[in-house]
Amino acid sequence: MLQYIDFDGKPTPILFGNAAFYHYEKRHKESGFAAFMKAVPQDESGNFDVNNVQISFFVDITMCALIAGGNKERKPFMGIVDDVAAWMEYDNMIKILEMITDSLPREKANESTTAEKEETEGEK
Repeated sequence: MLQYIDFDGKPTPILFGNAAFYHYEKRHKESGFAAFMKAVPQDESGNFDVNNVQISFFVDITMCALIAGGNKERKPFMGIVDDVAAWMEYDNMIKILEMITDSLPREKANESTTAEKEETEGEK
């Protein structure tokens, strides 16, 4: 979903999800989803441990999301990665983490996984 953030004093389009991960993978030649899971460790409860994140991942994925947002709006993002790194303070990092997790695909509450369906059908 296209959103806007206050970047460099002006509203700037940002787009997470497949568009941002696409740009990430083209730049880094690795899975963006795998990089996300590695960059944001989880604690014993399964919650993201924001105190031990890899800042470079957040800067890179945010740059990719800004590029994707600019492309969507047909207004190319003209910042550089150092601008994004300077913007990436703790509060902004938390916002970015929320935007990323909100953009990830989820199962609907009333849908079962394929494995669960196969298991149920096998019991009949």
